[in-house]
Amino acid sequence: FQIADLTFEDVSNVTAILSSDPSGIVAFYVNNFSIRRVQVINAKGNGGITVSGSLSGGLPTEDNLWIEDCILLGTSAGNWMEGDGINVGNYQNVHVTGCYITGTGRHAFEGGGSLRDTFFFGNFIDMQGRGFSGINPTGAVRSTVIGNIVLNVAAPYYGIDYTSDAGLFPLLDLTVIGNQVTSTTATYAMRIQNTSGVGSDV
Repeated sequence: FQIADLTFEDVSNVTAILSSDPSGIVAFYVNNFSIRRVQVINAKGNGGITVSGSLSGGLPTEDNLWIEDCILLGTSAGNWMEGDGINVGNYQNVHVTGCYITGTGRHAFEGGGSLRDTFFFGNFIDMQGRGFSGINPTGAVRSTVIGNIVLNVAAPYYGIDYTSDAGLFPLLDLTVIGNQVTSTTATYAMRIQNTSGVGSDV
């Protein structure tokens, strides 16, 4: 299934109707799903793009998600993007490449659950001194972050932020190469916080 070459703009200028819903694009339990060249502006709710899978035996069952060359944009005139730019949870084989993300209320990318085999390549993120961390692949196993630019991260957050979400999922096999993170106030450029008690392999 594919969504391509579309623009979504939330013109309500107020917070989401149901706290976290609706997002700009929402998908549940979809395999082999791609979102390409889509622009989401000032989305309220959980995220500009929210994709949620399920777990079986603690492992994601949904597979193969591509988010490529998308623009996730929050502006002051539109009361910003309320949640994350992209929120993906309980998926494996997740690719986020060539996206521009700015003006979010929370993370540019957040892992909303267990993630396995995630790839972040060549994304440009400007946090504008607001929101939370830039790339935040919660509970990631076999995660690769290469060649991304993350600008203007504000304290107390991080450009690249690996957390295990209070011990729900382990962090294993993380690769981070050639990224640029800038900020005058962020606590650190990168954080690895594994509260699961399972050792990280970085």
